[in-house]
Amino acid sequence: MMTNYIRNIKIVFAGGNIFSGTKYIIPLYQRAFAWEDKEIEQLIDDLLNFETDNYYLGNLIVFERKDGMFEVIDGQQRLTALYLLLTALGIPFERNAISFEYRQKSDNTLARLTNIDEVSWRQNADSGILSGFDVVSKKILGKVEGSSRTLKTDELKRKLEKVSLVRVIVPQNTDLNKYFEIMNNRGEQLEQQDIVKSRLIEMITDGKKRDAFARIWDACSDMAGYVQMHFDVAERKHYFGDNWDFYPDDSDGYYLASGKTDSTARRSISEIADSADVTSMNTSRLDKSDEDNIRFESFLTFRHFLLHVLKIFEVEENAAEVVAKNTWSGELIDDKKLIQRFEAVFPRKRHVGETVERFGLCLLRCRFLFDNFMLKREFSGDDTEGRWSLKTLKVSWSNSKKYAKRQPKAYYVDITDSIASRMLQSMLRVTYTSPLVMHWATEFLAWLYFDMDGYDPDEHSEKLENIAKAAVREYMNDGEFSTGLITPHIVFNYLDYLLWQKTKQDFQFEFRNSVEHWYPQHPIDSNVKWDEQDLNHFGNLCLVSSGLNSKFSNNLPLAKKANFRNGIGGQSLKLRRMADSTTDANAWTEEVAIAHGEEMINLIRSALELV
Repeated sequence: MMTNYIRNIKIVFAGGNIFSGTKYIIPLYQRAFAWEDKEIEQLIDDLLNFETDNYYLGNLIVFERKDGMFEVIDGQQRLTALYLLLTALGIPFERNAISFEYRQKSDNTLARLTNIDEVSWRQNADSGILSGFDVVSKKILGKVEGSSRTLKTDELKRKLEKVSLVRVIVPQNTDLNKYFEIMNNRGEQLEQQDIVKSRLIEMITDGKKRDAFARIWDACSDMAGYVQMHFDVAERKHYFGDNWDFYPDDSDGYYLASGKTDSTARRSISEIADSADVTSMNTSRLDKSDEDNIRFESFLTFRHFLLHVLKIFEVEENAAEVVAKNTWSGELIDDKKLIQRFEAVFPRKRHVGETVERFGLCLLRCRFLFDNFMLKREFSGDDTEGRWSLKTLKVSWSNSKKYAKRQPKAYYVDITDSIASRMLQSMLRVTYTSPLVMHWATEFLAWLYFDMDGYDPDEHSEKLENIAKAAVREYMNDGEFSTGLITPHIVFNYLDYLLWQKTKQDFQFEFRNSVEHWYPQHPIDSNVKWDEQDLNHFGNLCLVSSGLNSKFSNNLPLAKKANFRNGIGGQSLKLRRMADSTTDANAWTEEVAIAHGEEMINLIRSALELV
């Protein structure tokens, strides 16, 4: 008989953890573990950085079977990620605490995760689980003998004692397949940005300005495409001019239309929550050209974009801070604190309406700059992978017999001489994958907002490279180059940028988040083990995609080169050089690795003017 239908469960507690004495089964109708680097790293970052007494991870919806096992209906990705995390931290529990129904490969992979010296099974492992475990391990357990650099595994264990989730047991007569379908198709709940929007609008006293603020907010909230496309004709002309390319300064203020009222402007938060679509816009759109905006994908969500803009607005309101320019890094860009951050800047009292109005125009200006000078992912035709893009929106006008007035046609063109800027921004994007630490985006957007005086591609690339150099300089000044798995990713990526500059090889920055030893830590078919310092030296390390990392396994360098030649060709430029140096089975020695490392380090030193 079931008891405690709804129960708060600590992830780690005295004498046990969430898996102690409990077994979960992932039913066949659930997909396999599919979280990638981004989701796993975000989970770990959230766990490391929360500052409250208790942290809630969400709900785990289960059905209790007659054999006492809990069939997971909703929350299995998070639950499996916790399994991987606790395993990597060495927290003991039974290996069969999670099992996958009729998926023996997945069960075998979970059971063997800690057998690092046994490598043959990895070839037939569940790639999703194995890759996820590698990401967890390298995120939290990177450690180098003789090095002062360690990640805070003890702190993470302490944090987990304050983390919990709510396990909800559904009634015995529940149609599980139907319930699962409902859970996966349930509507969007009211989000923090909608609450912030409602509170800010309440502070504006003028009705037409409330409506105009709401229109700007809604247009900016759609991060796909370009902001001009989300206004109607009159608004677009007011803010961006006849050709839609004017910077929307505050000289003309808000567009105050007669008879136009935003659907959320005078509604309470509860009324917004009850509506079917809190972000819908009743606005005239372009006919077919408006479809073009789905070709682009932003690297920021609107929640995070608001936090970047809020930081800039705070500096704008306090001109003294602009001089310091030391305000762009520091606290995490945590969208879970969105309401808290806005309440600190816009306290709920009288006489803040004009400040809110200024923020609305600041938001619009930042979005215009973001669209025109910051990175997007572009998709065209049937392309599902996309490519990094720096384009600006243009419009042409044509006469048509069908219409009395000239008709606009929107199109996109590459920003002039923007290759270096695109490479640098994509380098920073793939380095700082968590939105919590994308301070580079704040700093660059702030530079565009406060300091850009006309478009100069050299100034753009210089600013971006200086942002990267500041992070790399910390590593170089430390002078310790045998840091193994915890070598900062920015060092590898900045080196690839320098190599690209030097050779102009065909190369693009992609998400390569695994530090790989070219000569392996536990070599297959060889009893030769390198000295720990040489093994972990920068010269023997490269940054690869997690998928290639799993394939490399513990193969010797020549086997990696021979078996994965095509894969290496699409990886980092440093890795390509290492592969080129591996001409035979005895070519990649400790001396060669150190020499390669010194050559690469000297290239970085020269760029940083440290020589």
